[in-house]
Amino acid sequence: MFETIVFAILFVVFLGLFIWQRSKNEQMKKQHELDLIETRKDAVKRSRSIIEGQVAEQLVPHFPEWKYTPSEARFIASPLDYVVFSGLSENNVKEIIFIEIKTSKSQVTKRQKSVREAIKNGKVRYELLEIKNDRKL
Repeated sequence: MFETIVFAILFVVFLGLFIWQRSKNEQMKKQHELDLIETRKDAVKRSRSIIEGQVAEQLVPHFPEWKYTPSEARFIASPLDYVVFSGLSENNVKEIIFIEIKTSKSQVTKRQKSVREAIKNGKVRYELLEIKNDRKL
């Protein structure tokens, strides 16, 4: 009789642990699904923000904040967004301006900072590369 009572108690304890563990697993599964939904929403939000920034970069020469002639700007995208040849429309370039466009909370990258420093330090030059016409392609 004593063995039957011990067995019954152990059975009830193990059954309780099994049910409790199963409940915890279900809770973890639901939490994982919620986390996954939130992660996806965040990814879409970030992607949308990046796309909006890229579109703004393309359109910025037509914004009121732009102080140069749009036809004198060349979009290069990386490592900076634009090179402006001020005076190009009159065939008399007076200045060359490198421009990086930032929207929202985006920050200048390490690479962009190094370009900025090279420009500030006058490490800019012009080269002419002549290609011979007798090459066979």
